[in-house]
Amino acid sequence: MNENHDMPDCKPFKVIVFGEAGVGKSALSIRSVCQEFSDSYDPTIEDNYETDIEVDGYPIKVAVVDTAGNDVFRRMRDQYIKNGDGFLLVYSITDRSSSTAIASFHEQIVAAKGEKDKIIPQIPIILVGNKSDLDDEREVSYQNGKKIAATLSCSFFETSAKNDIGVDEVFANLAKQMRESRADSVRKAFIKDRHRFSLRNLSLKERKYKERLQALRTGETKSKLSRRATGRFRALICGARSLGTTDG
Repeated sequence: MNENHDMPDCKPFKVIVFGEAGVGKSALSIRSVCQEFSDSYDPTIEDNYETDIEVDGYPIKVAVVDTAGNDVFRRMRDQYIKNGDGFLLVYSITDRSSSTAIASFHEQIVAAKGEKDKIIPQIPIILVGNKSDLDDEREVSYQNGKKIAATLSCSFFETSAKNDIGVDEVFANLAKQMRESRADSVRKAFIKDRHRFSLRNLSLKERKYKERLQALRTGETKSKLSRRATGRFRALICGARSLGTTDG
């Protein structure tokens, strides 16, 4: 077994952010990573971010892929999904059509993960109703958002990237789901491959699997970056990037 490729806890967690153009995908990503807000966006831009998210007192490395909402990038969704560990499905509470579009994103995630037309609870997915600061312009009620999430068997949050409401909770919750999902994958991989191990190397292989599970439970997969280094990294990517080309 190639440990670098078959051990699912050896790589950063990848979050894919889906949603119609203009719902605030980039604003959520930038708020989470850079603690900043921009109300302008370019629907043709796709961005990638890396950050550490604290889960149970330990930081874990997360790569956030902020996808564009236009037709060109829609054709790339399957590849995004296959490479993703967790998903944010974002709509704007001020745009009812953006909430009805969520079902198609979810269907594509389920299909790309290999079990078409079947709800897969173990896939880490969170439904996000963004722009809660614009309550006077609301077209989608909180209860309707909860109903959509219940239909998709996923968690639900309302957020405001502008006012920094609920953003950290969303990413922390998704990070925890992804860590638990990866630990489950490690356990399943061991059970699947155990019959391939000879009696001589079984104990060694088993110990390595247990070490990886323990690392996921205790946070030993935390980033090698110190908090100070993480701060410098965030400052670098946020300072160098033109926030004028982000999703509002």
